[in-house]
Amino acid sequence: MSFKIQDVLSNHQFLAGMDMRHVEVLASCSSMASFSSGEYIFRQGQKAERFYLIRSGQVDVEAFSAAGGPVILQSLKDGDVLGWSWLMPPYEWRFDARVVEPTEVVILNAKDLLGLFAKNHELGYELMKRFLIVIAERLEAERLQMVSLYGAHS
Repeated sequence: MSFKIQDVLSNHQFLAGMDMRHVEVLASCSSMASFSSGEYIFRQGQKAERFYLIRSGQVDVEAFSAAGGPVILQSLKDGDVLGWSWLMPPYEWRFDARVVEPTEVVILNAKDLLGLFAKNHELGYELMKRFLIVIAERLEAERLQMVSLYGAHS
């Protein structure tokens, strides 16, 4: 079965409704990849030069706890976006991303995208609006997890 990466991108939840001109630019910085259960997509401290649109599977975002080993912060599935450390210095992953079940992703080369944003502010603004929503949702999820772990302070 043949497909165009533009179609895969335009059908992904994260990019839903994006102008096709922008999708075509994103496609020029994209590739497809598959990961097996147990693989790490990235590890804390590595350079963050890409982000991932999950097409299928499951990826756990984990932090290491000296007291108990890895702690799952979030489980990401079909339609989710993985990774936003490429957006800000020092451009290093702050967590680990471990594949829980076989996963297919679209990889977007963030290094190339940052260069494109300097030339195409409209594209940069559109993508940043979408990442802002993701970041806000993830921070809220973390806040709720912390409240459930440590209890609300009165």
